[in-house]
Amino acid sequence: MKLQMTSRIFMVLLTGLVCIPNMMRSQIQDTVHIDLNQLNQYYLANVQHVEIPVYFNGTTADVNAIDFWFQFNTTKYTYIETLSEQAEADAFSNFNTENLYLSNTTSSSGNEAFFAAEAPLLTLHFQLNDPCAEVLVSDFSNGQALVNGLEAAIQWSLPAPSGASIQILTPAPFCSLSPIEMTFQDAINGQAITVYNWDLVGSLGTTQTVEAVYTSAGSYAPQLSITTEAGCQLNFSADVSVAPGPAVSFDWTGVIVNQATDFNNTSTFNDGTITGYSWTFGDNGTSTEQNPSHIYATAGLFNVTLSATGDNGCSASLTQEISITSSVENVQRAALRVYPNPANDEVYIVNDMNQVVELYNALGQKINRTFVTVSSDVVKMNVSDLAPGMYQLTIQDKASKKSTTLLID
Repeated sequence: MKLQMTSRIFMVLLTGLVCIPNMMRSQIQDTVHIDLNQLNQYYLANVQHVEIPVYFNGTTADVNAIDFWFQFNTTKYTYIETLSEQAEADAFSNFNTENLYLSNTTSSSGNEAFFAAEAPLLTLHFQLNDPCAEVLVSDFSNGQALVNGLEAAIQWSLPAPSGASIQILTPAPFCSLSPIEMTFQDAINGQAITVYNWDLVGSLGTTQTVEAVYTSAGSYAPQLSITTEAGCQLNFSADVSVAPGPAVSFDWTGVIVNQATDFNNTSTFNDGTITGYSWTFGDNGTSTEQNPSHIYATAGLFNVTLSATGDNGCSASLTQEISITSSVENVQRAALRVYPNPANDEVYIVNDMNQVVELYNALGQKINRTFVTVSSDVVKMNVSDLAPGMYQLTIQDKASKKSTTLLID
């Protein structure tokens, strides 16, 4: 008798809206839940598919008949089908093109078969006509429901946030002059991402995972624009707070095989204290001393790297090439003085030996500059076009290298 009554009500609903008679009403204790929070999206054959699970819950026992009907945004969605998710559920759905209601009736396959609550009962399958559109709870309206022929509530949960965001893989603290690795997922809303365009504030990238290096401390907002296989474009940003690291510099004397090469550590840290040093001499030799000496057993070119760590956990490093010779040659140490420092217009460089001066940025990259002779031991350089940050001026002969840090503000 219960199933016959439900079927009669459902047949009337196919032709239009009706009011539920008072004799059919009871205190509402059951809910048909259309769970947008658990929707599934995927892109197949140039179509964006949306699958929405339907649950029921409440206090009614032995549920074997559920009916519900609602309207949806027909411009945004095309209804495809309704799928049963429980073996006992025989589902039938009809979209009425006159009143624009999607009606669903689900009955059990036998008199002793009942639905499981708190488990998916049905899946509503739609096409999202614009594959780039966002699913909203406001896309669905005017819902009503019956459970075992008695009036029930109907509700739509809010769609879950996509959770998509730029992921920073490098552990904190984020430090100036140290690479910060960032990445993004490979799909969104069920669509594969085909294009990545990064603006890392000072550099660009087009791969899924990138590295950003910031030459000075501060707050940065790297940006990412993605394009999906359906042509959808989405933008994301992150907030990165970069702490300062030490300004690393060093020079050396002595470049003769089997004789001591003395390294002079001139690193500074204006924002704290340097707590440790690490040297690699390019021949498998290492040291943690502040100003070490090292003996090279063979002649040649060696890359010497000094890393310094500050008390804020940030490290920075500098690599310079040293030439070790097999015999004593004419070696001289040159003086190198720079003023003003910091500077923002012109810099004067005093070089007692009148040797070639070279300029490097904080990443160790050589910057081609023009030096104008002022006197026999002084040249000047225009720095008005340089970005603010830390640079290094060097002079070098066969036996030594002299360097100093130049700050541009």
